[in-house]
Amino acid sequence: MKFTSVLAVFVGVGLSFAATLGFAQALPPAPLPPLEAAPVDLVDPANLLPPILDLLPKAVPLIPDRPIVIPPVPLLQQVNLPLAPERPPSPDRPVLASGVKDLVRDFQTARQDFLTSQQELLRQLKTATQEQRAVIRAQLKENLEAWKEAQKAHIQELREQAKEIISNVPDLREVIDAGKPDGIPK
Repeated sequence: MKFTSVLAVFVGVGLSFAATLGFAQALPPAPLPPLEAAPVDLVDPANLLPPILDLLPKAVPLIPDRPIVIPPVPLLQQVNLPLAPERPPSPDRPVLASGVKDLVRDFQTARQDFLTSQQELLRQLKTATQEQRAVIRAQLKENLEAWKEAQKAHIQELREQAKEIISNVPDLREVIDAGKPDGIPK
């Protein structure tokens, strides 16, 4: 048993030496620098291998002289994807009125217009001079202030609608009065 394991080790070592020597003999010798030259140029090992791939036949293209066309990549443009199909009506949800759908659609278009104008201003800001940047920043601030004012007006309108609903529905008034301002019932 001991003899076979020792024999296996010797055979393995011998095969590795033979493979190393065989590979060394297959490579052409590296060019030696002259003795007078002080700097030694390193030889790239890839250049030492014989040219094997030059012997392979060249592939013939299926379509000769076919031009390669690479489509241009649209910069900062959204890809025109098809619109998502409308969701089928759910049995547990009421059907929205056409007026509500129109309001949502109008809001989405206004939102998209606002976002594209803001993105255009930010793009202009990157390539603008100092004076132009000051004008663009002022325009961005005006847009932000107009948005804040619209939000305040919308919140005020919602508060007025809530007061109107409370005054029109007397049963709702009792429920609201029964609760504390913190939302914790008495």
